[in-house]
Amino acid sequence: MNNTETATAVPSSQQDLSPSPTTGENASPSPIPADAEALALLRQMESNIARQLRYTKIFTLLCAIMLALVVVICVVLLPRLNTILQDVNTLMTQATSIAGDLETLTKEILDADIGGILSDASKLVKNTDAGVQQSLQELQQALEKLNSLDFEGLNQSIADLQAIVEPLSKLFGGR
Repeated sequence: MNNTETATAVPSSQQDLSPSPTTGENASPSPIPADAEALALLRQMESNIARQLRYTKIFTLLCAIMLALVVVICVVLLPRLNTILQDVNTLMTQATSIAGDLETLTKEILDADIGGILSDASKLVKNTDAGVQQSLQELQQALEKLNSLDFEGLNQSIADLQAIVEPLSKLFGGR
């Protein structure tokens, strides 16, 4: 049995390229160590392939998880992002409208007759002052009339009236 005839199939790249022992050139002392080496190499290759398969499965699982994550993010976040963009668009429209209103207001203030407005306000203050002065004079006159009343005489008259009415009340059956 030579190195090319092994119990398990060995790829041609893994075969021992030493000359056959039947030819006599550099004959190996025993074909068994070469087969043992080939089997060890095959087992190591099998282990490497198994490890590579395990890593490939892990990589595939991670790719699937990342794909699922991307899908979830797209499903969940894109509608929210759309809503946010619509809100920003609305705010920008409102900001533009407010800027236009401020520009119009500024133009109206600049075009306004400030002197006329101040003159009208001054007239209003003067009219108000005149009204207040008149009201104060009328209030002073009312106080003077109240002060001129004789409260003691009024109290005496009330007491006299009560003295007259009380006997009449008893006469007609009052208290």
